[in-house]
Amino acid sequence: FPAKMRTVLAYLDEPVFITDPRGVVVYLNPRAEQDFGFELKLAAGRSLNEILPAGIASGLFQGLERLKKAAKSLHLSAEEESRRYQAHFNPIMQGQKLTGVVISLRPESDHQAIARLNQSLFNNLLDEIYKPINQLTMLFSREFEERNSGEPIYEKSQELVKQTIAALNNLIDVSPVLVGEIRLARSQFQPSLLLKLARRSFHSRAEAKKIHLLRLEHKDLPEVIGDQAKLNRILVIFLDHMMDLAVPGEIVALGAELSLGQNPVLSYSVTTTGVAKNEKDFYCLTGELSEEYSMACAEDKLKERNLVIASRLLLAMKGQAQIAAVENVGTTISFSVPVIIAEQKSEEAEI
Repeated sequence: FPAKMRTVLAYLDEPVFITDPRGVVVYLNPRAEQDFGFELKLAAGRSLNEILPAGIASGLFQGLERLKKAAKSLHLSAEEESRRYQAHFNPIMQGQKLTGVVISLRPESDHQAIARLNQSLFNNLLDEIYKPINQLTMLFSREFEERNSGEPIYEKSQELVKQTIAALNNLIDVSPVLVGEIRLARSQFQPSLLLKLARRSFHSRAEAKKIHLLRLEHKDLPEVIGDQAKLNRILVIFLDHMMDLAVPGEIVALGAELSLGQNPVLSYSVTTTGVAKNEKDFYCLTGELSEEYSMACAEDKLKERNLVIASRLLLAMKGQAQIAAVENVGTTISFSVPVIIAEQKSEEAEI
């Protein structure tokens, strides 16, 4: 193995393996030794599945099989429970014969994981749009073919048009969040106002479901400066989710608190009695950006997508969400974001 190549690979800050076409290790660099716990003298001559976690080894063997069929560079994902890599395969050729492979494992960043999730979400949103459009096209095609059937299609067509418009509005609403173009706006507002608006919006729904919708707040909360619209969006998403969980006869309570001090924090909470849930039930809000998380949250379910949106908005505002549950008592989901006290800002301006 050329000493010059060995020196170059030793300085790479990513795991690198050189194997034969069967996946038998010829060389691994110091970063690979560090990440996977095998020194070169112990790894050389062993198969990849002897020195790597099963999930990663399986992904690499898939790449080797593809490389044998088409001897050109390729990349694919390889992962285990706690790590995910983009595996890059570069063939070593002697004439037309594949004699070896250089495999580099590049840790997938959160940015890449978010991009993968965004693509899945966009695909599902587009499906929502195309489905009613296709049904509408088929409906009118059938009508033209069977003009004498007399079957009324106006009502059906109007319903499909409504579905299409709703899906388009959903895509327009979600797009800025998915592409990372979340622009924060600052305005001065009273924290209690968001509770009043949320309760008013859900009052009819609560009555129909026989749920007691209450508002708990401190009346002396000072006005703050923050992104009122996005805070309201998160609160509505959480309230909508908890209203679905609540059963008739139970209580859903909205709350607001303001922690004063050097770094003021505004918190909102939604509590549902009679239902105990934990973080696993809110995986799209609290889950890591793993493949399992991405696929689950990208399913065609508006509730899960809304929790993803809430998590992105909180991330943009440097906030966080918490879930607390007590068996036979209830569940509280809350979120906190840093804000500026309006009075403090005016005092600073005077100084």
